[in-house]
Amino acid sequence: MADKEAAATSFIRALEKIPSLVEKYQKDVDWYQKKIDQLTPTANKEWKKEKELHDLKNELAALDRKIQMELAPKEERPESPEEKKEYEYGHKVSMLPAPDKDDEPKKVKGLKM
Repeated sequence: MADKEAAATSFIRALEKIPSLVEKYQKDVDWYQKKIDQLTPTANKEWKKEKELHDLKNELAALDRKIQMELAPKEERPESPEEKKEYEYGHKVSMLPAPDKDDEPKKVKGLKM
């Protein structure tokens, strides 16, 4: 009998705590909502120096390219526009059309070369 009474009383106490817990958590929710309302405009605001940062990054890239060109040995520096392209891409850029498939050697079964 005592176990049944203890179970019932603990259940009733738990039910009695619910309103105070709801009130406590509602205060927390209200506090967080106020903070969200305060910080949202700051988070969504465009950064004033974003354009300046973008310009500085572009300037840095241009200066880096200039330094690399200055450090490159003289004989490797490109002179003509075609050589500049070759220098930029790291290999010779050909303007010739791709070879036809008819020009390729044909495989013959049974022969090994």
